[in-house]
Amino acid sequence: RHDLRHHLQYLYACLENHQIQKAEDDISDICNELEQQKVIQYCENEAANLILSSFAGRAEAEGIVMKVEGGMNEKAVISDTDLCVLLSNALENALQSCVRQKKDGRPARIEISAYCQDEKLFLQIVNSCDDSVRFANGIPVTKQQGHGFGVESILAITEKYQGMCSFERKNDQFFLRLRL
Repeated sequence: RHDLRHHLQYLYACLENHQIQKAEDDISDICNELEQQKVIQYCENEAANLILSSFAGRAEAEGIVMKVEGGMNEKAVISDTDLCVLLSNALENALQSCVRQKKDGRPARIEISAYCQDEKLFLQIVNSCDDSVRFANGIPVTKQQGHGFGVESILAITEKYQGMCSFERKNDQFFLRLRL
């Protein structure tokens, strides 16, 4: 939402300043970029496939292995918007951790397991990490300015669906587990 809001503000400013061609070109570029992205069919849920495919491409570009097992039904137990926010924030954090691992010459891997059962979504994301992860009351925290909003979004969505969420670091791996 943050990035989209900024992008829409840019387009609005173009239109407000009668720079119609600039706005049209920008929209065209976005559409072309979206069409060129390879969407991998991981599961029946298109929203999940779009997010997973996007992060798989980013991981591959960084030389990071990303493995996806299981999948989600066409109609997940949460809205597509919430699913996109949840997956994007969790995978962004996992990818950033793995990029740091690669820079330090350590192995980097992301493993995603997801399935639906009895109208519940079960999701686990495991990624390589170092020992810099800090927790407060079982929640990962950061002192970096402008960071930490992803975890807050994950927790808000978990609460919205009266689900359960846990974070854990063990043996150079970070685990995010959700049941919604």
